[in-house]
Formats: sequence, structure tokens, C-alpha cells
Amino acid sequence: MSTKRLKPTFGREFDLSGETEGFETAGLRLDFRGVPLQHVFDYISNAAGVFIHVKPNVDVWAPVDAFHADQLNRQEALELLQDVLNKNGCTAIQDGKKLTVIRSEDVKKSCIPLPAMANRNN
Repeated sequence: MSTKRLKPTFGREFDLSGETEGFETAGLRLDFRGVPLQHVFDYISNAAGVFIHVKPNVDVWAPVDAFHADQLNRQEALELLQDVLNKNGCTAIQDGKKLTVIRSEDVKKSCIPLPAMANRNN
């Protein structure tokens, strides 16, 4: 089984614009308090149409708080998820509609290619 190399996204850099076909872009309600991280993944995956792949070292049963008073669009929900992951020592790597969740300390060890340098001779 081969694994596609993914582009890292840190902080608030999710971009799923143009990939919302068939899914509502507004109206996600996140009100998770003290629930396992897996429950948040399940909800966002189903409600936002995102496939979430979790690396083995991530503790999906750790209790987390992921809530917002207002309804969120897909982009805002993913940004909130990134904040929750950061607080729990993890980050998400985006490749289209796929998010790979990995521990922050493992990012350096993973096979993530650096962007190609532009040809400086031109």
C-alpha cells in the first residue's frame, strides 16, 4: 500500500474552496465538550465531506473541547479543528479533501516533500 506524500498545513491554512460540491458550506454546529477526539473527527468527516486519516500515534480517545457558539462554514470548522489539534500536540496535513492527522513531533520524521525551487537561471 503506497502513501501519497502530502503538503503540510499549519495554523489556519486549510483551503477546500472549490471542493464543496454536494455539501453545505454553512451550518456546521460544533458543541463538543470533554468528548474523545474521535467523535469530533467523525462529525466533521460526515458533516463537511472530508476524509480524515489518523496516524497510529495520535490518541483519538483523549478528551477534547471543540465548540463554537455560532454555526460555522466548512472552512471555519476545519480551522477550529486545527486549533483543537494544536492544543493536543497534533497537526493536520491537507491533500484536497483528505486530512491526515499526525502528532506535531512526528512531522519532522514524516515523508513530506519540500516545495520545488523555481529555476533561478531564467
